[in-house]
Amino acid sequence: MKDALLYLLDDQPRAVAQLKKTFETMTQDLFPVNVGQVYQTVQRLERDGLVVVAHDEPDPATGRPVSVYTTTPPGHDAAQAWLSSPSIQLATARDELVMKVTLTIESGGDLPAVIDQERAAVLNAIRQAMVQRSTATDLTSAVRLTAEKRIYDLEAIARWLDFIDNAWAQHAAGGKGASQ
Repeated sequence: MKDALLYLLDDQPRAVAQLKKTFETMTQDLFPVNVGQVYQTVQRLERDGLVVVAHDEPDPATGRPVSVYTTTPPGHDAAQAWLSSPSIQLATARDELVMKVTLTIESGGDLPAVIDQERAAVLNAIRQAMVQRSTATDLTSAVRLTAEKRIYDLEAIARWLDFIDNAWAQHAAGGKGASQ
């Protein structure tokens, strides 16, 4: 979230409340944040020299002055670097499903039952994402984009489960499928 907020401040100077509202509006409330979380993030960005107070302006609700933040040159560079950097999960990131399957295999657990349970959950999640996708009329809305990515991610998990299921079946039949 830090990088997304920095990017929004680089796009246009904003007060913390405006930043929160803009983020939630642009993401169609798919990623709600509380104002305290946004405020702490902006404070860290300021501490790190990525944003500064551009000016103060009266809060429309209270009339009290609020700080409007903008990016510094290093903040601009960081926002642009975030935008131009791939968002691929690190290969070293812990994957709960891989852990579950690995531990089930290594402990002699019931792998087919685990695979069946996971596959059923994946198919159910795909159905839910398809319903969410059908509610989005704009092809580029945050709701539609999120649903589409979720479907693609879940389809990849389903294919991986099929691979594990086939490899395990070969292994159980005396082949070397599980180690290939």
